[in-house]
Amino acid sequence: MTDYNTDFIREEEINAILTRAGQASPALRDEILEKAAQLKGLAPFETAVLLEVKDETFIEKILRVANKAKKKIYGERVVLFAPLYLSNYCINNCTYCGYRVANSFPRRKLSMEEVREEIMVL
Repeated sequence: MTDYNTDFIREEEINAILTRAGQASPALRDEILEKAAQLKGLAPFETAVLLEVKDETFIEKILRVANKAKKKIYGERVVLFAPLYLSNYCINNCTYCGYRVANSFPRRKLSMEEVREEIMVL
């Protein structure tokens, strides 16, 4: 089996954050949600705390804050993203992705002229 470069994934650190987040007090959850409501951005631990919430009432609070934040940032507009793929090379093996390294098909990258054409289409 191919050895994939996953040095950027710090599994122990992620698991430690998730473990600590699951033990967060209700007061800390409230503090983090207030910070989110002020659009101050959240650290990975703070995000994990909100993701670990099981209390349906608090989840409703999270959804209300998220909806208000979305409206403050984006308004009533719909934001679309159009990816510009320059190649189909990848070193990762994400199971959901057609470009994953384990899939065997011809790989290529676009020439500068092909990039220009793609930009014009977008």
